[in-house]
Amino acid sequence: MQLTKERDELLSSNHDLIKQTDQLRQEKNEPLKSIHGMEGWIYYQSNLYFISSEKKSWTESRRSCTERGADLIIINNRQEQVLGSSEPNGHRGENCALTYSPGWADYPCSDRFLWICEKRLLK
Repeated sequence: MQLTKERDELLSSNHDLIKQTDQLRQEKNEPLKSIHGMEGWIYYQSNLYFISSEKKSWTESRRSCTERGADLIIINNRQEQVLGSSEPNGHRGENCALTYSPGWADYPCSDRFLWICEKRLLK
């Protein structure tokens, strides 16, 4: 009698764990499902990136990103910060930065360049 009761409890517990595992798998895959419908976006390290094919000013670029539910890419790690620490420096109205290999340069924000949007999936 006791063994039957313990078996039934274990079966019930196992069933609950299977349901929880299925739920977690579904939640984990939910952001990836939404990516498939986002043409032109690249998924990398839990973020989405949109790389433009047309040149725009900083203001126009930012507007294009916000219309896509994103923002212009933000440099947010130490290695990237060290590379760009002196630019933009505000000289001669050059308040926007442009990255290129091997470094950085600052330009007037009205100049037109290609741009990248970043959308964070995990907060």
